[in-house]
Amino acid sequence: MLCPGDKTSYCGAGNRLNMYYSDNSTKASTDPMNLNTTGSYAFYSCYKDSPRVFSVSASSDSMSVNACQKLASAGKYTWFGTEYGRECWMGNSLAAGTANATASDCNMACNGMPGQLCGGPSRLSLYTRIAT
Repeated sequence: MLCPGDKTSYCGAGNRLNMYYSDNSTKASTDPMNLNTTGSYAFYSCYKDSPRVFSVSASSDSMSVNACQKLASAGKYTWFGTEYGRECWMGNSLAAGTANATASDCNMACNGMPGQLCGGPSRLSLYTRIAT
């Protein structure tokens, strides 16, 4: 039976209905991602950590961007980055000779928060303090 409000569409009839299927459903992403901001820091870039960008570090099997940010904030560092899923690196300036990496190089989930990206092999998910 044609729909009363749209004579070009079918609306079922006589205890029957029209069924439709769409395979264009949206799926919530479960891929890890960089945080836009965390505390007083903002995401800057995926960064090459060779040569080494910072000299101060901490590591933990429960590392996350938030955990690294808290360490950097407590140490009053301008920059911090997560690397290899479990490392946190901090400093007040970027070492000479270092450079951006391709965004896809920072592809490892944080050990302590799998929904967050924590850099990659020799790659930092780099954050900088937001000016206040």
